[in-house]
Amino acid sequence: MATKKYKKGSWFHAIRGSYLPHAWQAWCLFLIATTFAIWPLLYDLRHDTALLPTMSQFVTRLFIIGIILTWIAQKKS
Repeated sequence: MATKKYKKGSWFHAIRGSYLPHAWQAWCLFLIATTFAIWPLLYDLRHDTALLPTMSQFVTRLFIIGIILTWIAQKKS
């Protein structure tokens, strides 16, 4: 099995149309993005906010985070 060569200093590496973290900077971005998505969801669920708006906002945040992380991964891989 041949090992794939990655560009020096890259944060992500592309695998089958997706990007996986390769450096600590990428892991930090994933941690920040996860916190940004999960924290408001947990807050709203804890304070008995209506479920449908809460879930629609969560899905919207996931969509925006996905676009931003994909753009960053394309630039940094």
